[in-house]
Amino acid sequence: MAAAAAVLLAILVYAVAAPTWAAKEVAVVRLVPAPAQQVLAVVGRVRSQNVVDVRAENPGALVDLLRDEGDVVVAGELLARVRSRQQAAAAAASRAQLRALEAQVELARVQYRRAETLARQGWVTRAALDEARTALRAAIADRDAAQASLTAAQELVREFEVRAPMAGMILARPVDPGQVVDATDTIFQIGSDGPIEVVAEVDEIYADVVRVGMPALLSASGSAEQVPGHVFEVAPRVDPLTGGRIVRVRLDRPDPNFRPGRSIDVSVEIARFDRVLSVPRSALQRAGDGWRVLLIADGRVVARPVTILDWPGRSVIVRSGLSAGDLAVLDPTSVTPGTRAEAVEAAAGEAAPRGG
Repeated sequence: MAAAAAVLLAILVYAVAAPTWAAKEVAVVRLVPAPAQQVLAVVGRVRSQNVVDVRAENPGALVDLLRDEGDVVVAGELLARVRSRQQAAAAAASRAQLRALEAQVELARVQYRRAETLARQGWVTRAALDEARTALRAAIADRDAAQASLTAAQELVREFEVRAPMAGMILARPVDPGQVVDATDTIFQIGSDGPIEVVAEVDEIYADVVRVGMPALLSASGSAEQVPGHVFEVAPRVDPLTGGRIVRVRLDRPDPNFRPGRSIDVSVEIARFDRVLSVPRSALQRAGDGWRVLLIADGRVVARPVTILDWPGRSVIVRSGLSAGDLAVLDPTSVTPGTRAEAVEAAAGEAAPRGG
């Protein structure tokens, strides 16, 4: 009877303790040296290399807006008109005066020819002929003066016309017909026709390592196709409001999907490594002022302090603390050091690190 009780007690103890003794399955990734890239991923926007704000020379109400956003224009094309009734009236008056003086010239020319004919026949004096000649010259001078006045009046009218200063595409039209504008108001914003650039704002912490000439891959929003490019300018000025610096990237080949104003995903290659160890960022744990990674070794979870190349990305490059073949725990919050564990390696590609 006592022996049976002892066996029963042993069974109960084993049943209670068995869950504690059993090894826990833990997802891990095996660390293998591989090529990696340190990439800066930002979002930029396509911009024409030259952008001009078009304004009116004189204040007034917009009576005609002949173009809109997205339209392609040529240099000198009429884009809008500002109301200029006074100048238009002055031009009309000058035009009417010119027509009247042209008629006076024709009349003076006819009178001179008649006087010339009569003078040859001896019917008028030489003085009368000279008088007719002088009247013709005076009429021509008056007509030429009126022509100059009309030209000046028409030039004043043209100052109330808004024309394209260059060929390109209208990027913005922030005004509406009837709106009163002055010489400081932008009526159109035109981007030059030709090469484009992608402009991105980068936090000054990371912009400090970006250099002119660094390669980049760019993809239009919603597109998986990547277009090669390179950094051609890093602005020295830091925006005091955002703490960012402007980085400009040019495409190595044209792409019709890159239209001014479109958002672009930009990946700038900061550095390339031939053989390094990388771990997913999710495998890192804070340990005081540093980092640690949980590993599975000899059936138990162990903590290993590491130094890393800390850079935004899904994975980070390990500088020291880990070795090839180590099994890094993918979710360090699921276990604690000392726990018995059975490693379950992630499927190929499921947790493959890319580097920082």
